[in-house]
Amino acid sequence: MKTWQIQQARNRLGELIDDALQGFHQTITRRGEPVAVVLSMEQYQRLRTPRKNLVDFLASSPFKGVELNVTREKDCQRETVL
Repeated sequence: MKTWQIQQARNRLGELIDDALQGFHQTITRRGEPVAVVLSMEQYQRLRTPRKNLVDFLASSPFKGVELNVTREKDCQRETVL
């Protein structure tokens, strides 16, 4: 990540955008404080795309409705030292 002062960003906008397109997000500062971030449209879209919650993810699984026969072995237990 590269940091730019606002005046630098104005003067070298093409370079700032080229760096963002290469996947490097750019921070812009005003009086030494970060105020904005420039990133590629691809990165922006990825951030804006809503993520599925676990319930929706499992509901869309190709294994939905498949019965699993899960059994637990009872003969091998680990010893616990307390």
